[in-house]
Formats: sequence, structure tokens, C-alpha cells
Amino acid sequence: MLPYLVRRVAALGLVLLAVSLVVFAMLWLIPGDPAGLIAGVDARPEEVERLRVALGLDQPAYVQYGRYLGRVVTGDLGRSLRSQQPVADDLATRFAASLLLASVSLAVALVVGLPAGVTAAVWRGTAWDTVMTARRLDADLLVRADPHRLLLTSAAREIGAGGGGGRGSAPAE
Repeated sequence: MLPYLVRRVAALGLVLLAVSLVVFAMLWLIPGDPAGLIAGVDARPEEVERLRVALGLDQPAYVQYGRYLGRVVTGDLGRSLRSQQPVADDLATRFAASLLLASVSLAVALVVGLPAGVTAAVWRGTAWDTVMTARRLDADLLVRADPHRLLLTSAAREIGAGGGGGRGSAPAE
């Protein structure tokens, strides 16, 4: 059992390392200068360059990645650009709400899904089984729906069917 556990933990470490590398590479390859975005549109080039040096963005990518990994391993996730607070503190304040949401979701799934599955198994081949199977397939399709279609549908609702009236839209003339 112990060798299996060691293999699983090692595999988890490799997966986390690979994910961190892919995310870092994607962020590094995105066009634009993070220092310019942080400094703002009106910043002078000297200010932007000073910020690049302060953030270590003047270093090669492998050095930036090594520093990033070192800080993450020690628990230093940096500072939020939005709140100017440590990211770990922001995550900690939101963790309770996420845990509550996950717990309630699990409870609802158990309270609804377990009895429905048991009754469908007990009364196999009956109308109840057919209804429960159809409901499960509907939920399955909803969960596996195309995210782009869901995003576009949400955007269309936000903008409004008539071309206005949603939040952030221009007032109708």
C-alpha cells in the first residue's frame, strides 16, 4: 500500500509541475507588457522599465519560472493587482464561501440523487426508471454542454435581444 501511495503522490507532484509550467508559459506568451498594464496608460517609459525590473520581468523566462516556483512552494503567491493584498489572504477569505457552496452542492446531490438512483434500480424497467434515466441524461447534457454556446447565450442575454438594455450597454436612442 505504501509504494502505491508514494507513486500516486509523485504523480501528483509531476502533474502539478506540468500544470504550473503550462500556465506560466501561457501567461508569458500572451501579448502585451504586464508592467505597462500595471503602470497604466499614462505612465512614462522610465516608470514602466523601473516596474519591469522591480517585478523581475527583465529576466529570462526560465529565471522567472524558477523564482515563481520557489515562491509558490514557500506559500508566497504574490500580491493581488486588484486588492493590493497578498493573494493567499484573498484566497483564505473566499475559501469559506467555496467550501459552503461545495458542501451544499454535495448535500443536494446526495439527498436527490441517492434516493432517485435507488428507486430507479429497485423499480427497473418501470415508468419511474425511465423518468429518472431521462432526467439524468438531461443533467448530463447540461453539464457537458458546449461552453462557448453557453457563453454566447449568456452574452446575448446580457446585451439583450433588442440590442440594448443589458448592463454596460449604451442607452437606447
